[in-house]
Amino acid sequence: MLNLINIEFRTFIFIVEFNTEFAHGIIEGIDIPKRTTVRSFPSGEKFINHLSTLKFRKNDLVIVFLGYNFLDDYKHSLMNGIEILESIKHINPKIEVVMMAEKDETEYGAYVMKLGAHSFIPKDDNITTRANNIILQLCGSRNIHSKKRLLKITFIVWLTTLMALIISLIVNFN
Repeated sequence: MLNLINIEFRTFIFIVEFNTEFAHGIIEGIDIPKRTTVRSFPSGEKFINHLSTLKFRKNDLVIVFLGYNFLDDYKHSLMNGIEILESIKHINPKIEVVMMAEKDETEYGAYVMKLGAHSFIPKDDNITTRANNIILQLCGSRNIHSKKRLLKITFIVWLTTLMALIISLIVNFN
């Protein structure tokens, strides 16, 4: 019976970044865990539309690396990172959002953390190292959570079996 319980989890990594070359660089630089889907989006609107169609299982890990500024083809400002973060958290508060910021956008760090961002990292030469560390930390945390869940289920099955054995012994001796 315990073999039927799946403690493995799927990982979804989304890069939401206006600069598609930068997003591609992140994807190329990260170590992608097994059972992982990676996808990038050039705007928050496209990502939110896609996200609202997805169904995640209880123990799936969803990580969004999110830029701050987004422009359309005419250089008009689109949904910014804070608005996208709020939309993500409205759709699914368990999604882990990592805000990526240029040097002139660092003043938003404390605010996005209050809104529920997991972390706030600068867009610099070390971004893939930071991204890999965050992915590794979140996957490790999810793995521990999954193993705790399996341990609880195993304990309940063991306790139920023990109780059934005790009851059958009592009934057979009477």
